[in-house]
Amino acid sequence: MTFSPDIKKHPTCFMVKLANVEVERKSPIWLRFTFPDEYPAVSPVIEIPMNSQALAPAQCKALLDHLQEQAEDLVGMAMVYSLVEEAQSWINEHTHLSEDQPAEDECQGGEEADVDQEPFKPVLDTKASGGRWNFVIGLVGKPSAGKSTFFNAAVGRELAKTGAFPFTTIEPNVKQTVYAIPCPCQKWEKQCDSAYGHTARGERLMPVTMKDVAGLVPGAYEGKGKGNRFLNDLLDADVLVHVVDASGQTDEKGEETDEYDPSQDISWVEQELQQWIYLNVMEKWDNIRRKPQKLIDMFTGYHATRPTIIHALTSAGIGETELANLASWRDDVLRRIVTHFVKIRFPILLALNKCDTLTAEEHIHRISRQDHPHIAVSAASERFLQQCQEKGEIEYHPGDSDFIMLQCSEATKSRLQKIRESVFQK
Repeated sequence: MTFSPDIKKHPTCFMVKLANVEVERKSPIWLRFTFPDEYPAVSPVIEIPMNSQALAPAQCKALLDHLQEQAEDLVGMAMVYSLVEEAQSWINEHTHLSEDQPAEDECQGGEEADVDQEPFKPVLDTKASGGRWNFVIGLVGKPSAGKSTFFNAAVGRELAKTGAFPFTTIEPNVKQTVYAIPCPCQKWEKQCDSAYGHTARGERLMPVTMKDVAGLVPGAYEGKGKGNRFLNDLLDADVLVHVVDASGQTDEKGEETDEYDPSQDISWVEQELQQWIYLNVMEKWDNIRRKPQKLIDMFTGYHATRPTIIHALTSAGIGETELANLASWRDDVLRRIVTHFVKIRFPILLALNKCDTLTAEEHIHRISRQDHPHIAVSAASERFLQQCQEKGEIEYHPGDSDFIMLQCSEATKSRLQKIRESVFQK
């Protein structure tokens, strides 16, 4: 799918070109979304610009009616991704009909059958659909954990505002950067023509988008701190990097303290993500009970493909039989689904930051024994090394296991030696 935004206009309006649709007339199909100021508390205005003849007027009206119904069920959530996928599915299901041939539910007449009269027969379709999305890394964590410093080190520039107080970051910081992977040309005598170049070690550089959102505090899903608005900022992230203050010198609100256990942050951040999604689904639970197939639709709002959603359901022990009996579920069933969905849709890497502080070593050792992917880092040290390299004071490439001092002041030499001892030699 292709996006064509016009964010300078008010209200915000953008176009989406649909992909993976099969129509007899080979013309592109676009949807136009206009966001009222109250979005997502109200549904967007959805239109089909008549710049092609891919759909007949009757089909356009039927599709818009269907999307409006879906939008009303998703009020309160970011819904454009869900509506785009729903449009593609609807078109592929209905446009094989001729213009004069009514759709199946139109032929039946009357109102929609009640679920008790005609039990829902789910089909767990794992066919992938949708366009190609840029890979996005979302940075999460409490205030003052060092997320913005981590962001600046990752992109190699001072783009994010940093400060020793909570909620320095309000609007998300977004920047494309690169990461290194092994390149086949390392085995050749000649280096390949990679679009983004290579590292000094011959690794290929690949593009990735980094997004630094405002700090989370316990209860963010209820609007505490800077609220669940910033949870919504994570919707397009493919993976999350949880920047943890491993020094134990800031509490869960990002305020200075002593002897705080940073492993607590790992637990409550996961719970925030789960509660955020769980409550969003529960708000629509009455509609879902009447139409169980809408359960899967609810999870598409988190930029999840149907195979991802089905994977989460099956991992939670939910198959077609269980979906058909959704009305009899206990509360713990949905919570189990959400737990598996979060793990699959938003995999988390722990960046145990401030590893160079005196109090961090014990905390890092304890967290490393838990079942969490993790890496110890010092974002401030990495950024300082980058700045020294830019000034010609050291010879250093990000990812190197050491650096070479060149011309620099005694104060810089002292700090560099401390970094070498507290980061590189640990």
